[in-house]
Amino acid sequence: MRPSRCIYRFANIVSKLSCLTETYFPEAQDRARFLDGERAAGRIVGPLHGLPISVKDGFQIAGTAATIGFVSFLDHELSEKNSPLVDMLLELGAVIYVKTNIPQTLMASYIFSVDLEKDHDLTLHRRLTHITTSSDAH
Repeated sequence: MRPSRCIYRFANIVSKLSCLTETYFPEAQDRARFLDGERAAGRIVGPLHGLPISVKDGFQIAGTAATIGFVSFLDHELSEKNSPLVDMLLELGAVIYVKTNIPQTLMASYIFSVDLEKDHDLTLHRRLTHITTSSDAH
């Protein structure tokens, strides 16, 4: 299957799940072409050369919004520059292709106010506290 066909199938699926806040498919393809050229010339940009990476919506990417899960932030101005982590990933050769949705403020107030020993109504088991609210936890 051609890469562009895969991207459109992927986009069709995720549009039904509402798990992405931004897609960078054209930019990612341009970056991949650039990295392919570098590799063909015998140069590797970094240890993440060509690796597709998604970032959470809390990270700034120039020209796009970063809402950190707040609907009220949708009207804020677009980011003027990248977050330092985004720049680091790019310098290491990564290809950023999407921003993923996050629960509002990563559910921080709930996570930090719960006593796992006393609250037996939780679905979390105290041995599984290493699992995050992120959809990409393994």
